[in-house]
Amino acid sequence: MNTSNHERPPDPADDGRADQLQDDRLYRQFFEAAPDAVFLLSADDEDAGRILDANTLAATMHGYTRDELLRMHIRDLDDPEDAARVPERVAQLKASGKLHFEATHVRRDGSEFPVEITARYATVGGRQCIVTFNRDISERHRYEYELAHNRMQLEVAARASRVGFWEWDLSNDAVQFSPEWKAQIGYGPDELDDDFEEWRRRVHPDDLERALAAVKDHIDGRTETYETQFRFRHRDGSYRWIYVRGEVVRDGDGKAVRFFGCHVDVTAQREAEEQRLELARRMGTLQRLEAIGTLASGIAHDFNNILNIIAGNVEIALMETDDPEQVESITEIKKAGERAGSLVRQILAFSRGETPQRRRVRVADPVREAVRLVRSTTPQRIAVDSEVADGLPVVAADAEQLHQVFVNLGTNAWHAIGDGDGRVTFRVRPGPLPPHVGDADMIRVAGDYAVVEIHDDGCGIPPETRERIFEPFFTTKDPGQGTGLGLSVVHGIVTNHGGAIEVDSEVGVGTTFRIYLPPATGDVEDRDECDPAASAATAHVLLADDEPKLLRVLTRGLSRLGFRVTAVEDPARALETLRDEPASVDVFVTDLDMPGIDGIEAARRARQLRPDLPILLCSGFMETQAQRRALEAGVTRVLGKPMLATELATIIRGLLTPPST
Repeated sequence: MNTSNHERPPDPADDGRADQLQDDRLYRQFFEAAPDAVFLLSADDEDAGRILDANTLAATMHGYTRDELLRMHIRDLDDPEDAARVPERVAQLKASGKLHFEATHVRRDGSEFPVEITARYATVGGRQCIVTFNRDISERHRYEYELAHNRMQLEVAARASRVGFWEWDLSNDAVQFSPEWKAQIGYGPDELDDDFEEWRRRVHPDDLERALAAVKDHIDGRTETYETQFRFRHRDGSYRWIYVRGEVVRDGDGKAVRFFGCHVDVTAQREAEEQRLELARRMGTLQRLEAIGTLASGIAHDFNNILNIIAGNVEIALMETDDPEQVESITEIKKAGERAGSLVRQILAFSRGETPQRRRVRVADPVREAVRLVRSTTPQRIAVDSEVADGLPVVAADAEQLHQVFVNLGTNAWHAIGDGDGRVTFRVRPGPLPPHVGDADMIRVAGDYAVVEIHDDGCGIPPETRERIFEPFFTTKDPGQGTGLGLSVVHGIVTNHGGAIEVDSEVGVGTTFRIYLPPATGDVEDRDECDPAASAATAHVLLADDEPKLLRVLTRGLSRLGFRVTAVEDPARALETLRDEPASVDVFVTDLDMPGIDGIEAARRARQLRPDLPILLCSGFMETQAQRRALEAGVTRVLGKPMLATELATIIRGLLTPPST
């Protein structure tokens, strides 16, 4: 029997070696399958940290082969700072049995990367060792850096754009406010509680119900976004306008679980918008004034010429008749013409188109005259008083226009009192022009203004009406009781004098109109004009106007008053006359609007021919810029139409009569 083919009896020692091999294979499999770099280190005191084994991932991660790692110490993979701490960390591990920390490892090529290390003691093959699991956390650090960087950018952007953020966890009612959110209402990051009730307490009581309703509507899904504005209390006690926008995050069932949003202080923007609307309103008023002023300027020239012809012929008719009945009839015609001229002046006044004939005026004088006139027309149950302070500045003004302003306001005042008893008070005092009064582009004069106040204790003016009182043709009176021109005329006259007007009124208490007139400057002169009959000397007047009938009536009137008149319809012919006989002409009177050469150009050429010649420029309408051009061209004086022969004679003799010594 061949025993060589028989199986050998089992040897117990072989079973032990097989088990060991099986354990080694399992150890290797787990060692290599680990998701981290794994090192098996010596735990002996004399060489603690020497690498006994490493998995493939450890070798790959550090750029070495496994055999190379087995000849190295773990500190060879650390940067210098972490290498110096190896003995300290081994001691900590011995004390606790487990250690978790971060370190910086160095690859074979010298590059560094962060690792997260978990170390513990283990017995391997009957030997106590240190096992470390090393995880490359470069990506985590990059994400953390980017997150911190983004957070920093967001905070910088929030501060720069003044946007605060808030977050509300609806599951537990926890609220978080960003530092900028708190800064907008005057608090530091740690000076205000993150609490919904803190928000509720700070919303203005008048806005709270509306703000909470907007929150509920969005949480309940009735609005796509949460967006509203409300007043919010600042640390200093004031209320700021806040714009809020936010959106909820919902779970799978559509339930709102979180609420995110932004918080922006828009107080400055709201104030700017209110100022813009106010400016737009004022611009609309000015545009309406300018539109009607343009219309007025278009008709003023022709209409004033017609009135001038009527008034001139009436004046001559009065000179040529003594019949009482004819005088009475002609006088009525004269009054009607004067009323028509007054209406034209009113239209031009509120459009700022009329150039006032300014003289040095003591404001108290036209005020006293207005008080006397208003008192004479006011019912006895209404008292009309005046108070005039000392130290009033002299103003440069058209006294007749100022009288018109004061009478108009005084009449409005007693009309506002109505059927009851009351009082109208005129007060005149010196005072500065307040910063809030007047247009932004008006020229402000240093020193005290003459301030005229007309106060009544009547019904007052409602705010919605007060905004429109200076509009032309706006009136609260019944049809046939007023044209709506009165206050627009007042506004036009005051602003045309470089002044300003303001209104204080309270319904049921009364109204005060306050007029500020600037002090006169040194270039405004007093003129004492003489009576045309005061001088017997004749003068040669060169008269140019493109309206033949007006030329005839002025020529007749001036001739009857002792003047020699050369009347021409073409300004070019007037310049020829002046060129042929420059010494024979004493004064040149020309209309502004004429074909070919206008009055300003005619004056400029006449000044070149006769530098010392007095030149009068007449116009029914002249803007300030045109007046400036006229003076630069050498015009001696600008006159308004209609102009009567007697008025023109008075002015001419005033210019030609030498001052008394």
